[in-house]
Formats: sequence, structure tokens, C-alpha cells
Amino acid sequence: GDDDDDDSAAADEYEHDDNDIRCTTLMNLLDESCDEGLLNSGMLQALAGSRSNARFGWTEGEWTRIANQFFSEWPLPPSWTRNIKKVADMPSQEDLQQFPRRHRYSN
Repeated sequence: GDDDDDDSAAADEYEHDDNDIRCTTLMNLLDESCDEGLLNSGMLQALAGSRSNARFGWTEGEWTRIANQFFSEWPLPPSWTRNIKKVADMPSQEDLQQFPRRHRYSN
């Protein structure tokens, strides 16, 4: 009856709120990593891999918004990676595309 509809609407609202929290948390983590000069290759690869994984809680559109906000212009500001010591850990544009390409062809 109506109680079931109310429960379903509440669950949808909760899930939407949960997704907003995940997306906001990710944006804050990226912002802080950039501010601290700790943006690294592994972080970009994990983000790229997560864009096809629903458990991370954001849509392709949200991923695009995040990618455009942080990674639309290369090279990235040197201040974002100033505390990365190993050359192998320096982020690259390929880090953002590596997982989806591999995933797409592994069907």
C-alpha cells in the first residue's frame, strides 16, 4: 500500500543523499590531495577504474564533472604533485584512461 511507496521513496532519497556524500567526499579528497601536493598516479588510476563501478556511488555524468573540474588541462599544476618523490608515481593523462580501456576489451 502507501506505506510501501513511502518506504521506497525514503530508500531512493537515502541512496541519492548517500551518492551526494560520496561525490562530495571524493571532491574534498581530491582538493586536499592537490593542495598538499600529493596527487599521484595510483589515485588517478583508482578514479578511472571506479567510473565503471557502481559501488563507488557516482554516475558517468558525475565522473565527467569531476574529471573536467580537476583534470581538463595538462600538464597539471606542479604544486599538485610537489611532494611526490618517485617519478613512477607522477600522474599522467594515461592514468585516467588506463582502466576503462583495459576493462572495455576484457569482455
